[in-house]
Amino acid sequence: MDLSKATSLSSETEQLQAKLEFLKNELEQMHYESNRTALINNLTELLYDAESETEVLSILLYALPQVVKFNQLRYFRVDKKTLSLIETRRIVDLDDGAEEVTDGVVIPLNFFGGVLADSVLQQESVTIENGIEEGDELSLRFSSDNYTILPLIARNLHRKNSTLMACSRGNYRNEEEYLHARIRSADYPVLGAFWFDLTGVPDSDIGAGISNVGMLLHTAGSVIGELRMFAQLLSVNERTDKDLRAARDVQNGLLPAKLPCNDVIQASARYLTEDQVGGDYYDIFELSKGVYGIMVADASGHGTPSALIMAMTKILLKTFASTERMPSETLELVNKAIVNNAKTNKFITGMYAILDTVNCKLHYTSAGHCPQILITKSTGEIREFGSDGMFIGMFPSLMIADHTISYTPGDNRFVLYTDGLTEASNSEGNMYGIARLANSGLKCVGDSTDESLEKMLGLFTRFIRTNKKEDDLTLMILDF
Repeated sequence: MDLSKATSLSSETEQLQAKLEFLKNELEQMHYESNRTALINNLTELLYDAESETEVLSILLYALPQVVKFNQLRYFRVDKKTLSLIETRRIVDLDDGAEEVTDGVVIPLNFFGGVLADSVLQQESVTIENGIEEGDELSLRFSSDNYTILPLIARNLHRKNSTLMACSRGNYRNEEEYLHARIRSADYPVLGAFWFDLTGVPDSDIGAGISNVGMLLHTAGSVIGELRMFAQLLSVNERTDKDLRAARDVQNGLLPAKLPCNDVIQASARYLTEDQVGGDYYDIFELSKGVYGIMVADASGHGTPSALIMAMTKILLKTFASTERMPSETLELVNKAIVNNAKTNKFITGMYAILDTVNCKLHYTSAGHCPQILITKSTGEIREFGSDGMFIGMFPSLMIADHTISYTPGDNRFVLYTDGLTEASNSEGNMYGIARLANSGLKCVGDSTDESLEKMLGLFTRFIRTNKKEDDLTLMILDF
């Protein structure tokens, strides 16, 4: 064979072998990349299932050796109390996995803390490739001339720059004070930093690996941010529930612990609120021997603001109520005090009556309250006491009038309520209404006030069935 031809054939064979080797490497790389992508997807799912910051960190320490090559890995957490970075976890043997560190390296978290502190303070990754730097404690301590630092940052997707807003530079004497306040801020986002020793690791293995680490840390930061926000919401809800329970206890203390029950007057009442606290109020109290003040009222809306204005109304009523004043005079004084002193957009409707069992007279007035019902037991006659005047707490004058009726002792049932009862509707959209309430009172007029209360509320519940009540409601039954 011609020597030149043999040489040419040998060269072609070598080129073909080189191409085959290149394709083989490409296929292996594609297979590796495909597997790594699947791994990252699985790890991402694990992170989103984490239930605590500790669990997130554990998943990361398990995952990182799978997605990037390194000689050693160390995790430094931010310690806000000592303003330092403390080594708490490390991987120095891939076969053994991560281990906890009790005597790890401590780096001051300030302008003199070196590269690691700079990475955390600036919230940016840092790469050192140019050999061991003088004064760089990490390089000297761990004999690494090639390393990368990536901070772990909690990412709250619903709030931006909250730390910077909370810690304005103008509030502090110098940059150091500002820095300390910023780190100690409750929403300082950096939890810690990962230090990767990449000495001797081929560049081809570093780029994609560190990129994948960055993606995982970004996901982990988002998960931690959501966990922290959820924990804050739970804490707020717990405090709110505690405050509402305390407010409800206070409000229950404002309602009469026991209603009168004697030879001339018997009463029962029930208050049902949509929230833990509400805006309805009822009361029966003795003004003098045989003379009683009777009040049922409803603040606009429901919840804590309504409960507060209603508590104020009760205190004022008890302050101004007197046998020397007719009901309208008393409510005018209550109204004036609220208008002058309570800056609120809430208003109150209410009926206030004075029952004089000595002279068998009932004096009453209504400040925009829904009609109340008086049933004469012996005849079944139903009378409605209509609404007069303006709401309490809105205008300087209520423009209300007094009304007086005489009655026969023992023959009367007073049904007092708030509109949360009559305006409640069933699933067909039909309101319960005053007519149904009056008829339910008439049906059980021969029963005691306690028994009648239960029967009337039972009829109401059967009417609305599973439909949700939209407002607080009060029902009080008074026999005299």
